[in-house]
Amino acid sequence: MKLDLIFQMDNKNELAYEITETFKKEPKKAYFFCGNIKDSGFRILEEEFIDRKTKIFFAMGIDKKNTTRGILEDILRYTKDVYYFSNNKEIEFNSNIFVFECAKEAVMYSFSGSISDSLLKDDILVYTKVIFDLEDDKEAKEYKDKIRAIVKTVEKEKFEKLTKEKIEELIDSKEIFSNKQYVHNVKSISELLGKKEEKDEEKNTRTNEEIFGNDVKIPKIDLSGSDIDIEFDDIELVDDNKKEDKGNNKSNELELDITDSKEIQDLSKLSEIVGYNANENDKIDKNSEFYDKDLENFEFNENDTIDINDLLFSKADIKLEVDNKKTQNKKEEKAEDLVKVKKLDLNNVSNYIYELPSRGSKGQDLTCLKIPNYIQLMIPSFFELTDKGKNIDIDGINYKMRNINLEIVDVKNSQKYTDRDAKIMHKSGQTYIKIDSDQLKNVQYSENDIARIIKLSSGVFHIEIISKDLQEYKLWSKLCTQNFKSSNRKYGVM
Repeated sequence: MKLDLIFQMDNKNELAYEITETFKKEPKKAYFFCGNIKDSGFRILEEEFIDRKTKIFFAMGIDKKNTTRGILEDILRYTKDVYYFSNNKEIEFNSNIFVFECAKEAVMYSFSGSISDSLLKDDILVYTKVIFDLEDDKEAKEYKDKIRAIVKTVEKEKFEKLTKEKIEELIDSKEIFSNKQYVHNVKSISELLGKKEEKDEEKNTRTNEEIFGNDVKIPKIDLSGSDIDIEFDDIELVDDNKKEDKGNNKSNELELDITDSKEIQDLSKLSEIVGYNANENDKIDKNSEFYDKDLENFEFNENDTIDINDLLFSKADIKLEVDNKKTQNKKEEKAEDLVKVKKLDLNNVSNYIYELPSRGSKGQDLTCLKIPNYIQLMIPSFFELTDKGKNIDIDGINYKMRNINLEIVDVKNSQKYTDRDAKIMHKSGQTYIKIDSDQLKNVQYSENDIARIIKLSSGVFHIEIISKDLQEYKLWSKLCTQNFKSSNRKYGVM
């Protein structure tokens, strides 16, 4: 048996990296004894559970402060051997031990604290690593006797086996967190003022001016004053009268099939956000720091596309949300408004749209947006990290990194931030890449808000953070059609 005490500090000896490396040995079994595990900590483990045949055993403490329905349901997706102990009482389960049983050895990590993203990567931590040699009969017997004894104690003593039915019981008894616990029957302001409360259907038919007043408008972001040179791919607005002229055109485009209503025509204003019509007299400054040589002789081949049905999206006919009050008399006369996503070449992706996780509360999580590494590998031409990233050593750890110019727009607050020293980076062994910028700490967002990342050129990116309570959120959320592997959040590309 080998025993080692390891000091995690200043991005060295990260326990998250140790766990990732141990999983690469394809353990047959893995045991997790977790006194207090938070969602962010479980997501690191979950990245390693995906597509593995490892048999998993979980014993965990639960409480109403940190444990959610989501984390319990997700654990049950990977194993039925889950046991819990309620930490809402005086006696708590306090133990953090991970055991990985491989072919020739068993590796055990023991540490303290609440299991979270920051604990496993950023916090100052001393943890114990013990290696049992399973090829040594005496040592193998000692290990197996101990692990079996602990598992039997969990199964037969004060722990309860977790099931889907048990999760509902825990929510009803308020042993764990659920949004249901925080919905109260409180009178609305209109009721307190003696006004009749509107039904949901009536609310949905009101215009923005009726909801917010004439002096309050939904924020619109004008990129014309941007500090960064911007080039977009065109979006073409198509009506029914022009469909016959298009024939069998199969170019790589996003079509908006719309009616003639004034509100839908106003969608043409989207050109302020997503593009403009190129003028043949426009000149490109080849000495500009944003000039991309790779695009100089680029020729688009209209046949060089991939059928989107075989890739990210199913056939997507997505309804646009419009002002129902002004168009309700035309519903029977006109066809439904549609956005038709036809064909997409993954090598020409210019927009990556996804629902954000909950915002980090400290450290490096405040200044970065994390993106699963498999997304980067799926659309490598979008991030260009593999081709244009440089290998850099930071404190003995290898990073792939490249510098970019970044503009961030907080749509809800109409704030714009520019960072000419932002980075796209990937640390060796990590399951995600990140866009790193000090300006991100200025943007407040919550879980499931949408980030729309637009690639303007090879070295210039624009990010819009779109809050759930904005009208345009409905449009972009409809384009997020694919679930991430490790969560119920969704993403899409254009």
